Amino acid sequence: MGERGFSIQWSLGIVASLSLLFEHAHAAAQPAPTAQTQQLLPATEEERPYNVRIHFLRSNERRHDLFFPTLARLGGGYLGVGADQNYTLAAVAQADLVLLVDIDAEVIRWHKVYSALIPHAVSPKELLKLMTARADATVDRALTERWGAEAPELLQSYRTYRFMIGKHLSRELQVSRNGKASTWMSDPVLYGRIRALMISRRVIARVGDLHGERTLLGLGQSARTLNVTMRTIYLSNVEQWFHKVHRDRWITTDEHHPSET
Repeated sequence: MGERGFSIQWSLGIVASLSLLFEHAHAAAQPAPTAQTQQLLPATEEERPYNVRIHFLRSNERRHDLFFPTLARLGGGYLGVGADQNYTLAAVAQADLVLLVDIDAEVIRWHKVYSALIPHAVSPKELLKLMTARADATVDRALTERWGAEAPELLQSYRTYRFMIGKHLSRELQVSRNGKASTWMSDPVLYGRIRALMISRRVIARVGDLHGERTLLGLGQSARTLNVTMRTIYLSNVEQWFHKVHRDRWITTDEHHPSET
């Protein structure tokens, strides 16, 4: 999602509601995923994607590093919307589990493409090599291995956008602030953290509406079941998609899912 002006009041209200949703997921850092983790989170029900005019497969936000001091070593669970900027933020937070939702199915397809390719790329430069036509066969095999029947659809998305994504990742590879690498592509440590999460399948991406009635609630219940502490929430400019009626839905959602004792 884009970097536009937004209402602080809306953002605080949304964050408060999300915090209530996850408030009982209190535990130590998430261990290596169990069979329960692998079955529970991918099974979370998805919602109908929006028919969006623009696919935000890359962020136009440029100063995620401003959040680094607050995020550093938070651990626990991470919930975010949007594209690969989440990898930078989750890596800085050293998240143990990353939950990604978006109203755009194409964004979610690319998270799935990444989850298939990053384990095969030991470095950011190796990942860039997979964003070319010459890597088509390798990518096809990786997608089939990871996603089975979903692979043809993901391969089509990959072929449609790989040039654009490749240019984006090449730029991200060069980003630094005050002489220090500041993205998941430019900092080998951050890339390594995301790669480890991808290998252990602790990055879960679902088509979901933050004011919907299924996906977010399902992820919240899964977090409780897995005893994951949700410590980081990234919303970009998501409140711009809301209208007043959706604020009422947040209140209703909380009322229908009272705090456990």
